[in-house]
Amino acid sequence: MTIETFELEDENDLSNAPDWVKDCVEYGTVIEAPLLVDSLVKYGIFKSKTEARNMMKNKGLSVFSYEGPDEDALKYKGPYKTIGGKEVVCLYDSESLVTDPNTRWMFIPGDLVRVGKRKFFKMR
Repeated sequence: MTIETFELEDENDLSNAPDWVKDCVEYGTVIEAPLLVDSLVKYGIFKSKTEARNMMKNKGLSVFSYEGPDEDALKYKGPYKTIGGKEVVCLYDSESLVTDPNTRWMFIPGDLVRVGKRKFFKMR
């Protein structure tokens, strides 16, 4: 996973900005996060979208959003929040269950995914 960043020094001067920044600023393009189901299959957590949707339907999938500084993303400790932004009490918190297959989410390094009761994945 790679991330490209660009910071505008002057909002009115787009001369040195990459094309993707110009498109967002000039045309107000909305960048939509991918479906969580697609991301789960892309990163090999599930073999198919159907398998991921069934796990959501059966309340067996939790996603924890990493909320700490970038340099600590690969360590094993939080802080974590649910996709909805609520604080996570523990990794078995029922608030973190994802049951809607239309949820949109883009993983960042440090995010955790729990499948079932015992299987955990960490995004690196």
